[in-house]
Amino acid sequence: MDNLNFTTRIEEAVDSVDVVFEAVSENVELKQRLFQRLDSICSSEVIYASNTSALPIQLLSSFSCNPARVIVTHFYNPAQLIPLVEVITAEATNPAVLCLVMEFLAAAGKKPIHLRKDIPGFIGNRLQSALAREAMSLVQKGVASPEDIDTVVKHSLALRLLFSGPLEQRDLNGLDTHLAITKTLYPVLEDAKEALQVLRDKVARGELGLKTGKGFYDWSKQAAAEVANRKNQQLIALLKFLQKNSQDPETPAQTSDSGKRAGSV
Repeated sequence: MDNLNFTTRIEEAVDSVDVVFEAVSENVELKQRLFQRLDSICSSEVIYASNTSALPIQLLSSFSCNPARVIVTHFYNPAQLIPLVEVITAEATNPAVLCLVMEFLAAAGKKPIHLRKDIPGFIGNRLQSALAREAMSLVQKGVASPEDIDTVVKHSLALRLLFSGPLEQRDLNGLDTHLAITKTLYPVLEDAKEALQVLRDKVARGELGLKTGKGFYDWSKQAAAEVANRKNQQLIALLKFLQKNSQDPETPAQTSDSGKRAGSV
């Protein structure tokens, strides 16, 4: 914490920094105004790293008079705990900027990966959305309760995915086996191109999840802050275990030895 400084003035936030991490809301006009403001404050060498989860890098880079400095660094919540950062570049992004950002994130204890194409949802959100769509479809069809569906994920898939991603797992099972399964399974998987009715109905009723006390689960007897803290503590315990028992530690470091200074706005 001693390495962090806090301010409500943007001039102080980006003073003498090498990288600015932008995390304002997903509002195009707001981001455009911020990038233009940064251009008036920062030197031409300062890197702009946006945490957008939806806006294309080509659009964001056009907001700066120096698009070569703009890059996307998509963190996952809680950002201080989840190691992964998806890094996306535009055609105009300077290759040196990519190298510096990848090195900076790795030195800070993160696990950066570079997307070769800028696609909606990047990688993590696309995989997550596909799983959520299928899970909601199973609820809508009355196959099982939300609790039982989550139990299947937490006590089978989640445990394996910690150590083998979906493509590695297919290799372990045998691609010929997976090909045979696809003939029966793929035709019946959910492939809706819009939100399922079960989701639409819950939103229409104001059942928005933890923040309203009810979603697929009843959260009315639990405080949101307590739930978030419990989940964070579980993540911390898991990350410490993985760091202790792995030759490739993934727990974020508290400080960076990259020599770069970062500012966040």
